[in-house]
Amino acid sequence: MRRVATEAAQDAIPDVINNADYVHAWPALREDLKTRVANGSYVPRPPEIVEVAKSSLVTRPITRLAFTDRVYYEALVWMIADQIDSLLSNAVFSSRLADIRRRRSPRSRGVNAWNRFNDEALELSERYEDAVMLSSDISSFFEYVDLPILFDELGNVDDCADDVLQELRHLLYRLSDNSDSWGLPQGHTASAILSNFYLLPLDALLLRSPGVEHVRYSDDLKLFSDSDTILRLRLRECITILRSRHLNVAANKTRLSTGAEIADELTDARKDAVKYGLEVGDTSTPAQLRAMFDEATTATPVNERDVAFSVYRLQALGDPHALTWILPHLHEVPYLASLLVPYLGELFDQHPEIELAVQSLLTDSARNIYPDLEQQLLRMLARARNISEASYRAAWAILSDEQKASYVRAFAARCGARHIRPGDHAALRSLFDHATDPEVRRALLAALYESERAPNHLLGSLAASDPTLGTTCDYLRTRPRLPPP
Repeated sequence: MRRVATEAAQDAIPDVINNADYVHAWPALREDLKTRVANGSYVPRPPEIVEVAKSSLVTRPITRLAFTDRVYYEALVWMIADQIDSLLSNAVFSSRLADIRRRRSPRSRGVNAWNRFNDEALELSERYEDAVMLSSDISSFFEYVDLPILFDELGNVDDCADDVLQELRHLLYRLSDNSDSWGLPQGHTASAILSNFYLLPLDALLLRSPGVEHVRYSDDLKLFSDSDTILRLRLRECITILRSRHLNVAANKTRLSTGAEIADELTDARKDAVKYGLEVGDTSTPAQLRAMFDEATTATPVNERDVAFSVYRLQALGDPHALTWILPHLHEVPYLASLLVPYLGELFDQHPEIELAVQSLLTDSARNIYPDLEQQLLRMLARARNISEASYRAAWAILSDEQKASYVRAFAARCGARHIRPGDHAALRSLFDHATDPEVRRALLAALYESERAPNHLLGSLAASDPTLGTTCDYLRTRPRLPPP
């Protein structure tokens, strides 16, 4: 449960109070779950499918599971994870158990594993005098994992208990039946472990292919040989295997590279120099970092990897150089919001132009069209020490707009409560009394508590009259300090 709670805090769309109420109630929730599983009455709640930006045009689906369902899903997969991991070759770098056990943060272990994947790819390329590299990945991978194929093959794995597989099958099928999702729920460690297993036939083909070596990170694949003909033939075989599993390679991401092209993709001496310069305190390095950011943002399309590299380090330096590009262009790169908005938040108090730009974006219906970006901006405002009246009213307008996504309104509620103005407590209570959406109602209850308008007698009455708020009410009656949004 603790691992799930830690991972959930880093979700693309996190819970508005970091699941603190469910963590507090976990002993009772666990017993209730055990009882329902034992008597056959357990049914997962319908998941919420949230579309988050993948590019300036395309989105990808993230599956938000109820906390108890998420813990149960992870627990079931964990019971067969050792058996799955033991079948994987050293060519697979994503979601390995040693990394999961070592690092609680999915972000840090993902970066670490990706770097090792990239380093191994570079080492493989250097084994050939005239190396050829084939890069590819799979379109909409998690969505198109075929559950009947998955469970048929899991059933043939030694020591995968039948009762565990039966429960896991029941859970995943009911999640698909109760929503518009299919395949594996995206955004969860359990799904990443199962997806590694699903691609075992692909790994097996490549491991027995003479003259070819490969590395894989989830569905990201790199093959190496000294012959482009061999790689083309292997790719045809890979496509055949993938199609038999209802998967397809992404044609626009499948390419051959040779010579200097491989080095350009896998290494960047310039980044190494910048890293070293920052470590030794070279005074010329910040200027190099700014130049890298400028080049990355003037490229067509924007060079996402170089933006990530430079912004992360500019944030660590407290350098505002990137503001002049981010503020007018943020709505054009919503897929970079998880990187750019924390940078804005770090500089928020020292640079009033940030708040002015955020106000303008939030109130402009022509630009404010990505709910996940809107949520992150509201989260930043909620965390700020102070916000202007215009920002405050923008947050209230979003909170009051029933056409907005529930998770967006939830963060608007936290923002409104943390910066509550005199006279607005009654309006907050009225919104709560009339709210029907469970996620918004829970967030508004937290907002009432945070603005000191949720005494224990009210929480007790709500717990008795509204079972959907019982867990949250019981938690708030302990008078905790809520985690930051």
